[in-house]
Amino acid sequence: MQNPELYALEVEEAGHAISAASRLLTRLLDFEQFCHKVNASHFTKLLQKVLKSDIPLYHKDWVAACLVKLSYLSGPNFDYDNPINLEVTLYETIPRLIEQMKTSYSREVEEASVVELNRIISEEVVNSTRAVAAEGGIFPLVKVLENGSERAVEAALAILYNLSMESENHAAIIAAGSVPILRRLVLAQGPHWMRALRLLRTLPT
Repeated sequence: MQNPELYALEVEEAGHAISAASRLLTRLLDFEQFCHKVNASHFTKLLQKVLKSDIPLYHKDWVAACLVKLSYLSGPNFDYDNPINLEVTLYETIPRLIEQMKTSYSREVEEASVVELNRIISEEVVNSTRAVAAEGGIFPLVKVLENGSERAVEAALAILYNLSMESENHAAIIAAGSVPILRRLVLAQGPHWMRALRLLRTLPT
């Protein structure tokens, strides 16, 4: 069995190399002559595998950027129905936004992350709610209800309501401490009490 520390080091080194290569490829794609010669399909398949791999999330930003740029070779519009754009959203954008919610000490960054996440969810991107739950997004979203700005709370309530439509998420939403927070929001009769009540009614409390 491989040493876990050695494996982690190898994954980190691979991440650095992949990130650097993706950054170079992204910049080369600015040159029309290179675009005519590059095998876009080959690089797209390789980078799609990398996007779903175990390399650290912070090494995937250039991978995602490169994939989006490669997809532009077949059309300039960002469309979630495009498989590449969908994968970038599920495997890089959503995890990155959740990571920012978990680790940022800035209320502005937290708010921007939650609002952007809500935009993705509200556009009904395929499997987006599952991706949020799988990435551990429920606990930080509930934390936003308690400490976030008005705009962030509104977005978090909307996301959690969408997540509550899947019964398998109920246990995690309750375990995150949402029920007493939602009850406080309802009793306070603040700007979001109706949204809080709607979410509360979907949970088996």
